[in-house]
Amino acid sequence: LFAVAATVLFAVRDTLVRALHAHADPEAAAAATLLGGLLVSLLWARRPPSSVELRRFAPAGVCFGLSYLCLFEAYFRGRVSVVSPLVATESLWGAGLAALLLTHERWGGGSPAGRCSSSPAGC
Repeated sequence: LFAVAATVLFAVRDTLVRALHAHADPEAAAAATLLGGLLVSLLWARRPPSSVELRRFAPAGVCFGLSYLCLFEAYFRGRVSVVSPLVATESLWGAGLAALLLTHERWGGGSPAGRCSSSPAGC
């Protein structure tokens, strides 16, 4: 059920981004999306993040914001049927880069079904 809901939400996001093409530039669309995500996160957490948490997560947040800016540029310049499959590989790239860059981490344990369900690279 969760996977179906996530799929529907991603499809709705992709379609809305394409629909916004005529009304906003990629920077405004990315800012609106990130602001919406921030509000949902704050409501979910029920408390503002501490300054230590903000410093720890700021680099990831900046990279996330830049990735959304690039995503919206791609949607505004290309077809959704081309961009969406490329975006769908992000978990594969994340798992591959984590395995490459986080050499000090232990990669073991966990269920094989769980590893394979999150990314084919985990199989």
